[in-house]
Amino acid sequence: GTPEQIKKRTYQRKYQSEIKRGIVELEKAEADCLQELNKIRMERKKLIDDLDIAGKQAEKILKERMGKK
Repeated sequence: GTPEQIKKRTYQRKYQSEIKRGIVELEKAEADCLQELNKIRMERKKLIDDLDIAGKQAEKILKERMGKK
């Protein structure tokens, strides 16, 4: 090919390579975000469960106190 054609091909290869690299980086970032979201959901569930347990304990203590009077 002519020098101009070679230059265009080289540019296209570089351009496509950068696009592919960008896609790979985005996919990795997406996977990291999904993993972090899952972690947050698990922590949230644990906090809700802990709050439910604490509420039941408080209710039990109140019933015991009220029953003693």
